[in-house]
Amino acid sequence: MSGGYRVDLGRMGSLITTLEQAKERMTNANNALKNSSPSDMGSRDIDSAGGEFQDRWEFGIGKIAEFSGTVAEGLSKAKQVYAEMEQSVIDALGQGQSEQPAPPPAAAPQARQSEIGDRLGGQKA
Repeated sequence: MSGGYRVDLGRMGSLITTLEQAKERMTNANNALKNSSPSDMGSRDIDSAGGEFQDRWEFGIGKIAEFSGTVAEGLSKAKQVYAEMEQSVIDALGQGQSEQPAPPPAAAPQARQSEIGDRLGGQKA
């Protein structure tokens, strides 16, 4: 990527929270459905359709909850890595500013080669 990218750790944390809540809500909905009985609906056809729906619903919602939890875990780990990398860069830049390199020892004047050569050699033209 030519422009790079930026990670907003606060927003990433909000997304993780939302996914964790989605997992919890889906799990609660599945549990509520398990506790109800399709036979409570009335006729045998409705009971049968309700039972089939309940099976499909439980499977699908279970997979959504599982996926939401897996994504939330992965994002939590990624967020931690980004935060650690950001702190490492901050620490490295902070050290670079506080630790100035010692000036090179004074050398005997040399014959001037070129302005570029002088600058590469640490001399000002």
